[in-house]
Amino acid sequence: MIPFFLLSDETFELCRTVPCNSTNRFRCTNGRYIYRCDICDHTDNCDDGSDEDIYDVYTIKSTKSFTCEDINEYENVTLNYCSQICVNKRGSFRCECATGFQRSAVNRSDCYAGDQTIDLMISEPDEIGRLCRNPIENASHYDVFVEDQHDTSFISIDINNRIFYWIGEATSKIYHAHLTPNTISTVHPQALLNEDNNHLIIPSSIAIDWISQNLYVSDLIHNCI
Repeated sequence: MIPFFLLSDETFELCRTVPCNSTNRFRCTNGRYIYRCDICDHTDNCDDGSDEDIYDVYTIKSTKSFTCEDINEYENVTLNYCSQICVNKRGSFRCECATGFQRSAVNRSDCYAGDQTIDLMISEPDEIGRLCRNPIENASHYDVFVEDQHDTSFISIDINNRIFYWIGEATSKIYHAHLTPNTISTVHPQALLNEDNNHLIIPSSIAIDWISQNLYVSDLIHNCI
């Protein structure tokens, strides 16, 4: 006589009534149970993906307890998609913007300046002015900063200290003035001497390094910077 075996441990209807030990088993969404060591392992062991659904925001915490812990997107360079501020949340994260910036409606991880006004410094032979342009309002406004000049050229701006520099080609001097309204009319001309040969520098272009607070001047006549 051929022995008959009841495969009750493989019958889904019967297995549903058998309690599962939660200390070493994980219950899938479809009702199936798998070993907890098989969750978050890049493999669909449940056949419905429920053991891997949390993989993107959780990682396996301990191979002994087989529990998942939240991934801190703020500390993870590859997962931090925020352009400015990343706030970690349980199972997720949120992007925020610094003061003066707004979140983009197209890409919520990007930030853009709240004030869309563009300031453009313009050097004319007899004056220096500022053109304010707001592309959203389609409006422009022009202010004269410095007037009664002679052959002004090459502007450089120290935005941190609110000071701008320019060259007066007619006088071969470098000038600077404050962008602050109450001192905007103050102009400080200065002639530069080369310490090596004591000759007068003829400035042809300038550039301010606002980090080191150094002003670089090029002199094409004497081939020096």
